[in-house]
Amino acid sequence: MGNLSAIKINDGLIRINERNEQGLNVDAWLVLGNEKAVLIDAVQDTILLHEMVTSLTHLPLEVIITHGHPDHAGKGLRAFMEHGVPVYIHPDDRPLLQKRNLFTTEETEQMLSLTEGMQFELGNRTLEILECAGHTPGSICVMDFNRQEVFTGDAIGSGVFWMQLEESLEMHAFVENLLHFKQNLVGMKDMIIYPGHIDQQTCQMGMQYIDDILHICSKLCTDGACGEAGEMELDGTKLFYRGIGYGQLHLMLYNPEKL
Repeated sequence: MGNLSAIKINDGLIRINERNEQGLNVDAWLVLGNEKAVLIDAVQDTILLHEMVTSLTHLPLEVIITHGHPDHAGKGLRAFMEHGVPVYIHPDDRPLLQKRNLFTTEETEQMLSLTEGMQFELGNRTLEILECAGHTPGSICVMDFNRQEVFTGDAIGSGVFWMQLEESLEMHAFVENLLHFKQNLVGMKDMIIYPGHIDQQTCQMGMQYIDDILHICSKLCTDGACGEAGEMELDGTKLFYRGIGYGQLHLMLYNPEKL
């Protein structure tokens, strides 16, 4: 379907990838139980996502949006709502959908709210919501504890991690949230992370990746800003940042004024 492709990861998981020649490369994840299915994120530009998903499964469907950026709550999301598919997002990220004129206030009010510990029963498997605010105020992850699979959107990046945005939290607040997130993962030694831009990763990400993020972010909070300075323009706004990497975290961009 144009720029969309579907790749089977295992019997209960399909990766849906959208890419184009301008550099767009983003992933959504279709999680399949024996009674229900959940689509995690809705890519960016395509309006054919609903058509693809319903060709892949006939199970009753719900949609979870990991955060309110246009490459995860994309143009194709509206078709799910028009077909009566429940769409969930953390309430703290609803304003982002309106800020970028992705959805009207009325449309975002139709979306259901995600909260920490909320569960989605798919029959033979359960998904649980874990909050991890930082990249955005309402960033969440979706965990399957039995299968040790976690779907993270952009909450912890994909090997490249953006914390330089206007809506990104201060670094010390993110560190606190990430520590809380990690506490939920005790015993998940074989955990596999499925991020929002999987082609950015340089290796299969798991607990070591989270530890590497915690190491560098904690060091920034205690020792102060470091790394190469740069600037970028996003949505007409200039953003000044520094960039640093450590271990499996290839590159993190952050605002040195928000430590």
